[in-house]
Amino acid sequence: MVDDETFAAVTVLTPGEIESQPAPNIGDVIAQRPGIAASTFAPGASRPIIRGLDNYRVRIQENGIGTHDVSALSEDHAVPIDPFAAERVEIIRGPAVLRYGSQAIGGVVDVSNGRIPDAMPDGGFSAVAKGGLNSVDRGSDGGFKVTTGAGNFVLYADAFRRQTQDYDTPLGRQPNSFVDSSGYSLGGSFVWRDGFAGVSYSRFSSLYGIPGEGAAEERPRIDLQQEKVQSRGEWRVRDYGIEAIRYWLGATRYGHNEVVFDTDAASDIIGTRFTNREHEARMEVQHQAFTTPLGVLRGAIGVQWGEKRLRGFGVDEPVDGLIDPAARSESVAAFLFEELQLSRDLKLQAAGRVESTRSRGTGVDLTDPVDPLTPFEARHSFAPKSASVGLLYQLPLGIVARLTGQYTERAPDVAELYSKGVHRTSASKRPRPLNSASSARAAHYGSTQRHSRRAMKISSSSASPASAAATPSTPAASRTNWISSYSRSVTRHSAASNSRRSWMSCQSAVACSVSRGSMIS
Repeated sequence: MVDDETFAAVTVLTPGEIESQPAPNIGDVIAQRPGIAASTFAPGASRPIIRGLDNYRVRIQENGIGTHDVSALSEDHAVPIDPFAAERVEIIRGPAVLRYGSQAIGGVVDVSNGRIPDAMPDGGFSAVAKGGLNSVDRGSDGGFKVTTGAGNFVLYADAFRRQTQDYDTPLGRQPNSFVDSSGYSLGGSFVWRDGFAGVSYSRFSSLYGIPGEGAAEERPRIDLQQEKVQSRGEWRVRDYGIEAIRYWLGATRYGHNEVVFDTDAASDIIGTRFTNREHEARMEVQHQAFTTPLGVLRGAIGVQWGEKRLRGFGVDEPVDGLIDPAARSESVAAFLFEELQLSRDLKLQAAGRVESTRSRGTGVDLTDPVDPLTPFEARHSFAPKSASVGLLYQLPLGIVARLTGQYTERAPDVAELYSKGVHRTSASKRPRPLNSASSARAAHYGSTQRHSRRAMKISSSSASPASAAATPSTPAASRTNWISSYSRSVTRHSAASNSRRSWMSCQSAVACSVSRGSMIS
């Protein structure tokens, strides 16, 4: 389903559509929608791609709060959201994405569920139970959701379990393609006539294999756990010029181990471990609609804050820690979102966002001719600014014309600034020391020039051709999804001297489309 009342088509998946596409991850559930693809790195890990943009340019969130995982760092990392509990999925593009952060240049995938109830269920009680079987991987899944309430209090609980074995192909069974995930959630809200406020706790666990050449021998697997506490509320004031006040809070503890089988020791070892501690808060104040000389104006103003501590390290090779010691960042932003009804058939939408981001971590100086991998402490600060406008016109015969333009700046993530060393499960051979020419692994570097504010990211791989071909990759079709649009991405440098310059990812885009009903041009 496509919402024709928005300035850039918002694709909405209803519960029936979600259930009709059984998949262990949210990326594969939405991959068949126009302009949407998925990374499909492994059955247990698949991240959405929106019109060719992915990773740090697409934000995935649950109930308005980011997933706070490390899926954007590498394609073999899973998004810890299971489709079982999802009641609605929205893919948002255009001016509205500036409400959620500078990491949403490509768009936002928002998964909504009832873990924080916003209303009393009909009759005071509702329950859902689901289950399924798969023949291709001899898999099974099942779970339940229960919502009950009395007076002003509403309680919610859910739990699920999903298991699949290695799937079958025309050439035989694909080794190391299993998935075993489970989770549960508890939540409750206080509901009154003019709003609600609630909190939820959820836990997600997943153990899945990474297929590829050599998978039968080393069996690379990822063992993932995430705990999350969220709070959300709304107060419909409808007075003093305020329509409603809304807030979102989230705190997350995430960790996963990348496990491989050591043939020499004949036992499993933990090659790399990633941890992430993240907090996020957002508040919006929606003002009441009022009449101006140009038309009726509606909109909202808000603030957003976030804090992150990310670490990735090799357990048996701490010197080659990918992000070690932990890198930290903090950001605060203000945004404005307005809609002007110029006439019955013509609407104008505009949004703006100003953000301040600071980060610190340990980088390496690739410009050092003596020892380019010497680590040192570095700090960075960025101030990305973004703006977007959109025009919507209702034509006869149910045809809708849209014209949108946006300029967006994105501050680099800490993983892009301070990555260094080895990441094991994205390769198909056992890693060797960094200076080994025959090593078959991917090495990622985020470099910061010493005593300066310059930053850059370099990705390199020293894998042999055979092992590189065995590594799963993004489908080529995902890079050809721009429809009736134009996009330009640049790297912006300041006018300062070469020894003191910083960068932010910038994108400007113009999109035009004409649609009728639920069709997209």
